[in-house]
Amino acid sequence: VQGIERCETGHACRIARRAFLIHHALEPVRVTQGPASFYLQRIEQVCALGDPPPQLERARGEAMHACGDIDGALATLHAVAEHVTDPMLGGQIARNLGIMYHQRRDVAAAQQHYTRALELHQQVDHRRGVGLAVGNLGALAHDIGDFDRARDHYERALNDFRAVGDHRLEGIFLVNAGILDK
Repeated sequence: VQGIERCETGHACRIARRAFLIHHALEPVRVTQGPASFYLQRIEQVCALGDPPPQLERARGEAMHACGDIDGALATLHAVAEHVTDPMLGGQIARNLGIMYHQRRDVAAAQQHYTRALELHQQVDHRRGVGLAVGNLGALAHDIGDFDRARDHYERALNDFRAVGDHRLEGIFLVNAGILDK
């Protein structure tokens, strides 16, 4: 890997190399939003080192999804979800699983995962995560024609986003709620 010198010190060198790869595999995804296949390759390099952290496995599943490999993404996210003890990360993974099942039009599985995400985010009082999960439940209700429930979920999500000052998500859900009024 470019930027890491070969060394003969064994374990310390492997840890340094892994830390370098993790940093450079994750940071550009957050900053530049570049092509998913490029980041998937970089994440795969780090995972190949063995014992990747759950956050990296989550990023791997998201990159697989972005590349169109929904089956691989579902398998990856389900596998990591079994071992996650952090409610925040568990909520993010559950929501991602819900999104993928929603795209597959598996309403029962999507609702199950969105509800799980909601429970986990409520457990740690993460209002933005709660808002996202409730908003996803609203989108699911909208898609199945339950417009009253969708409106209720969107209004709840709006309250959560306003409470944390997330104007971008507030705007998105104002548009979603506005669509229901037409």
